[in-house]
Amino acid sequence: MNELNSIIMQIMRHCRNFFIRNQEDGEFTIINGRITLTQAYKVGQYILLLDDINIVTGIYKIIGVDDIFPNDYLLDDEELNAKFEGSVYSLAIPPDFLSLCNDILKFTKKHMPTAYKSETVVNLHNWTMGTKDNGAPITLFDVFSDRFKPFMRMFAEVSI
Repeated sequence: MNELNSIIMQIMRHCRNFFIRNQEDGEFTIINGRITLTQAYKVGQYILLLDDINIVTGIYKIIGVDDIFPNDYLLDDEELNAKFEGSVYSLAIPPDFLSLCNDILKFTKKHMPTAYKSETVVNLHNWTMGTKDNGAPITLFDVFSDRFKPFMRMFAEVSI
């Protein structure tokens, strides 16, 4: 799973919102990032794969459709090979949510390596992170909390 897909998954978990539209259950095989599905999907659409032992569980983007076999879809992880029993969820992620996830990815690349205020090296490293007024470390969920609010749900659509 690439970095953006990982961020999307993390933020969906935080918001308890996966933007699920359809679901298909069964046994699936992925060979070199190709998966055969029964429902119709569009290039650029995201899907959520859930398997019973978490080998392929994650968010993937459909980047192509086979010309000969129209139910064969190419995922954005061409090295993915797996056979699993589980579910495939069709997602309808709003553009604003994807924009938020891209901004979070940029933020983490820029600030997370330097999110520490100080470092002390004696026998071991001693790191000090930026903190809130109550002393708790500042997280990306604090930084982007206002932008999460429109996407928050009371209960999760799926258990991950």
